[in-house]
Amino acid sequence: MIAARISGTEPSLAGLVRLEEPEFYLDPHPVYDRMRIEQPVYYYAPLDIFVLTRHADMRAVARRPDLFSSARGVVLSQLQYERDGATEIMDQFIDPEGEIFAFTDPPRHRELRKVLMPAFSPRAVHAMAAQIRESCRLLVASISPGAVTDVVDQIAAPLPIGVATRLLGVPREHAADIKRWSDARELLTSGAGSRAASGVPRPSSPR
Repeated sequence: MIAARISGTEPSLAGLVRLEEPEFYLDPHPVYDRMRIEQPVYYYAPLDIFVLTRHADMRAVARRPDLFSSARGVVLSQLQYERDGATEIMDQFIDPEGEIFAFTDPPRHRELRKVLMPAFSPRAVHAMAAQIRESCRLLVASISPGAVTDVVDQIAAPLPIGVATRLLGVPREHAADIKRWSDARELLTSGAGSRAASGVPRPSSPR
């Protein structure tokens, strides 16, 4: 067997698979390669989950929503909050009466997709092309010639927020709120924990 040929001096997978450490994702592919060979269905004890690393297995799971569900979340941080008894953190940001597209299973997922897809059709995106180009032009023009500029802060961050406000029909003056809420949501899904979320107020609907 392949596993038997691995040198005894080579670290075990248990010591290498560190899904909750950001440093792990700087170069995870050698570990993924070993997982595919040795344990393609890998049990990650700290979160009590199984991790799939083979494409065929992932496709098989995706095609059986009757057995495998997205309803409990699809991001690592949700599993961490559930393990740590801190699910109220997510509850503060997600309306229990609402739905998150990514966390639904068929047939509800298809129903929501049917509602959303017209806004992202090639025709709809093409209709926004001129506005997006103008936004890009204005963002670039706001940079003083010769000035040292953070491209993320000046262009890469505000551009998608501006596009999102148009798609959602949110007034332009609320773009800063959308950015702040988006950053707060990113902290949650990155597993930053309750300390990061505790100082962020629950977003309210723009008026």
